[in-house]
Formats: sequence, C-alpha cells, structure tokens
Amino acid sequence: MLLTEIFDKQFDIDWVNHPGSSGGTALIKINDIEIEVGFDFVYRDIDTEILSIYFYVTNEYHDFTVNLLNRNKYQFLIFSAVYQVVKEYLTDYGEEIDLITFSAAKDENQKNNRNKLYDLFIKRYASKLGYELMEKNLINYPKVSEYEYILKRKK
Repeated sequence: MLLTEIFDKQFDIDWVNHPGSSGGTALIKINDIEIEVGFDFVYRDIDTEILSIYFYVTNEYHDFTVNLLNRNKYQFLIFSAVYQVVKEYLTDYGEEIDLITFSAAKDENQKNNRNKLYDLFIKRYASKLGYELMEKNLINYPKVSEYEYILKRKK
C-alpha cells in the first residue's frame, strides 16, 4: 500500500469531548489499538491563538505509543488517523489558530525515532493544512530526549 493510499484512508472518529473553540478529544480504533488525539489551547489573546495537539496510543497489551510506533505495521496507519483528526478539527475550528505545538519523545535506546516520522509528516502534510514549520527544539531529559515542534499559519 502506498503512503498516499494510507493517508487517504478514512477512519471512524469518536469525538468523546466534543470539538470546538475550546479544544476537543477524539478516539480512533484500528484493529487492536486505540488512538487518542487531543486539542488544548495553551494561549489565547486578541491577536494570537496557540493550539497544543497530543496523541497517544494503547492496545490490549498496554503497549504505549513509542513501542507501537516502532512496529512498522502500525506507524503510518497511526499517523494517517491522527492526520485525519487534525485535518477535521482545523477545517472546522482552525481559522483563528496562529500556532500549533506538539512534541515527539525520543528514547535513546531506540533506533527508530518518532521525530523522524514527525519530520516526514510535517514535510508532507503541514502545508496542506495551511501551516509551516517555525521551530524544532531538542529538550534533553535523563534517558529521554524530546523534540518540540511549533508550526505557524502560512501567510
């Protein structure tokens, strides 16, 4: 299956916290995994709105995001599902959102890093959503590093 076919796939979205101008939460099930995608406004004033997006993944064995993303059979399906939720949210509520933030944890013991998938995702799909990469910062913690991404609305 080609990457474009995966990203064209439609998933059933269950909005458990109804989306709106104050954020929202969605769940998607794919086979034995469940993906939660959340939207929270971290800053708002008259001139600026900053939206934080997070997602995490679990399955019946309680494996979490990093383990599942490092299994090739799920990587792109997960990102495709997250993309669909983000696209739907921004289409309906994103007109005033100036900046989007999210992060990718990187376990130093893993060869496959989530940030590589995020980089691919941003390169390929951010502009389709009307955004571009503004900053990518590396934050180091003991045993774990995290990349923080900031997207800005294209002018």
